[in-house]
Amino acid sequence: MAEPPSCRCSLSSSGRSSPRGTPLPPGAAYATIFWIGFLIAFWPGGGVLTIGLFLVVSLVSHWIYGMTLGYVLDATVGIPQHDV
Repeated sequence: MAEPPSCRCSLSSSGRSSPRGTPLPPGAAYATIFWIGFLIAFWPGGGVLTIGLFLVVSLVSHWIYGMTLGYVLDATVGIPQHDV
């Protein structure tokens, strides 16, 4: 009988893999979810260029922050990894 796949059970890495199995950096999924709330709260008034730059810069910034936070938490918190 095959062993079940291991599960990383921490907040920073629960979005580690997509449904298709493509690995995501820790924190990237959470950063994208929080980015949607950020869009709603801080939507700029302006033209197409302003909105386009806002979307790109804010998404990339959220990914950088989320991935940095995810890697730091994975490295320092010491959450035990369990096979589920």
